Amino acid sequence: MLLGQKLAVTAGASASKVCFRHLAKTMNYKEAYAYINRFSYFLQNEIQHNKKVMIYMSNCPHIAYAFFACVNTKNLVILMDPNTPEIKVLDTVKEIGIDTVIVSDDMMGKMKDFVKNNRLNLHLIPCESRRWGEYDTTYRLPVSMSAQDGDTVALFETSGATGKSKWVPYSHTMIQQACLILKSIYRVNAIDTFMTYNASLMHPFYFMHGLMFPLISGAAIDITDYTASAPEELAKEMLEAKVSRVIMKAQQIHEWLMGFKNLNLKVPTLRSITPDFGSISPATYEMALQEFNVKILNVYGSVESCWAVAARQFEEPEPASTVGRFLSGVKTRIVDENGDDIPGNKKQLGQLIISGPMMTTAYHNNKEATKMNMRGTWFFTGDMVEVDKQGVVSFVDRKDNMLTVLKEWVVPASIEECIAKMPAVDKVAVIHTKDAFGKNIITAVIAKKHGTELSGPEVQTHCASLPDRHRPNSVVFMNELPMSPRGFVDKYKLRLEFK
Repeated sequence: MLLGQKLAVTAGASASKVCFRHLAKTMNYKEAYAYINRFSYFLQNEIQHNKKVMIYMSNCPHIAYAFFACVNTKNLVILMDPNTPEIKVLDTVKEIGIDTVIVSDDMMGKMKDFVKNNRLNLHLIPCESRRWGEYDTTYRLPVSMSAQDGDTVALFETSGATGKSKWVPYSHTMIQQACLILKSIYRVNAIDTFMTYNASLMHPFYFMHGLMFPLISGAAIDITDYTASAPEELAKEMLEAKVSRVIMKAQQIHEWLMGFKNLNLKVPTLRSITPDFGSISPATYEMALQEFNVKILNVYGSVESCWAVAARQFEEPEPASTVGRFLSGVKTRIVDENGDDIPGNKKQLGQLIISGPMMTTAYHNNKEATKMNMRGTWFFTGDMVEVDKQGVVSFVDRKDNMLTVLKEWVVPASIEECIAKMPAVDKVAVIHTKDAFGKNIITAVIAKKHGTELSGPEVQTHCASLPDRHRPNSVVFMNELPMSPRGFVDKYKLRLEFK
């Protein structure tokens, strides 16, 4: 089934239900579906088919309208967060060969300046100032055009561990299968309302969990930008919209809940919070459950898997550090350094490889990356995970970040946690470097807090409580450690510096 056909089924079953709430206005599924069809006819007449279209918008319902209109007309979609640096946008336009940009009204001036400054010839389409009322409300692809479930409908960017962009093609089938898999963890009911807080729906994680999955499932979506708003205003909006699910950044959850707790604000409709790819402390889980009766839903995945691989189920009392269990419909294997399966009759620590209908099988125009990561139907994630006898999954680290001593894996996080307890340590990363003879050694790279003193021997003495093979062989001090956009130490860049 094509995505447009799936949306038609959902809209038919939920015609009078609220589809979007935005700026205190609502649109039901019947109205949204009609609008998308009119938009589809407009695109067919304006740009025709098989074009590469960038959607450049701040969070608003028109992201979904434009996406489905492009999918209906067989135009390839690239979502671009308007906060992306201009040089990155320019690189994408050139690399992908963008010829059309659909822009929200508030971003039209910025996009026009971008086009002028870089002397580009792009077709700009404003999407909010018109309603395409002259077109029919039931769209059909011309008889001369054919569409298949496996056709690519969108390209999503992933930078992986290296920071070098790769583009992941999403098909009709991938998106629908991922939505089907996500149903097993969200258990959407007739009154669920999803809200994405302080994050862009242009990112594939938020696009899948905060927009595409709710839309395909017939839930309501509250698109509200309350980044700088007082907690009272946010609570009022959530109560009026009856928000039951929030998708947000992991690093903001504790502060977000504390703001509500300090002002004694309650949102009784809220059922769950889904964090992105950051880590969460056990105290945050406890506060969410005890103070607000809200479950935090850990989800594990990647751009290549539509963010639908494993999840911590609502009712399972698992440790906060786990991501739960692998989801139904996902095939998984845990392999060692040689790519051989690790027996399942013991606790498994190894690289996760996955397969399934929601998986991509190749990167767009990148044979080298495809060869490295895709082997047959299996995707080698590069993620080290630990799976216990009950099937509970814990993410450990990236494979490239792991250390090996006497052919055994050593988790750098355990060493970093020990060193981070020292009062003078601001940031620490533990990596492999080479000694004078070319042998791998464990090196702790430390940025000290301003005005403090710390020596290498002091660090090594502090690590005496660790097992022998976990102790750093050398300690190096740097003024600053390279950081990733997600706020973690960028160990790939760090390793390059030591090369």
